[in-house]
Amino acid sequence: MTVLQLYELQQVDTAIDTREKSLAEVRNRLGEDPALAALGRRIQELEKRVKDEALARRPVELEIRGLEERLAVIEARLYGGSITNAKELEAQNEELTYLKEQRSAQEDRLLEFMVTSEETQKEFDVARKTVAEIEERRKRAQPDLTANEEVLHRELERLAEERVAVASELAGSELSMYEALRKSRGGQAVARVERGICEGCRLSLPSTEVQRARTSRGPVHCSSCRRILFVP
Repeated sequence: MTVLQLYELQQVDTAIDTREKSLAEVRNRLGEDPALAALGRRIQELEKRVKDEALARRPVELEIRGLEERLAVIEARLYGGSITNAKELEAQNEELTYLKEQRSAQEDRLLEFMVTSEETQKEFDVARKTVAEIEERRKRAQPDLTANEEVLHRELERLAEERVAVASELAGSELSMYEALRKSRGGQAVARVERGICEGCRLSLPSTEVQRARTSRGPVHCSSCRRILFVP
């Protein structure tokens, strides 16, 4: 019976579509992970930023070190008793105050650098940890994915042979009609009828239409979605 053969062909094609989708998903997971690649690029950016921030911080650290050395010299003179002149003592105290203010300002700048660097380093560490976890999961999943890929490939080869056998029993016009419907109806040309409902569009069918689909020797189309109706 032609409709039964068309339904069988539809079943084979649905199985092929399902496995091709599964195979594409498996191969996508086995291939390059876009998220992982994006994380890799982000890590490179963060690594460069960590180095740049360290370089930017270095002059401030050197400035603070120089100020501390100058402060140590002045404090040694002030508290060592080597200065006896009042004006010179006043001048040294003023310079001591100025240098301390400069040191405080530079220390504030250094603190800002350190906070920024700490945040960058933290993001860098988290990104590297995430990459390591993703790579470990991919490594563990790879054997199963490879096995699934092989199974799906063999099933598709078997289904392709089965399709050729089923399609060869159909007339060219019937096959052309079927292929045109599959293309225009999202891959489903034949719809099973269950309890008076077309499983293609999920709409109720008139009883006369169901009866025609049951008894007709040729294809009967759903009045709503135009798919070929198959009444078991």
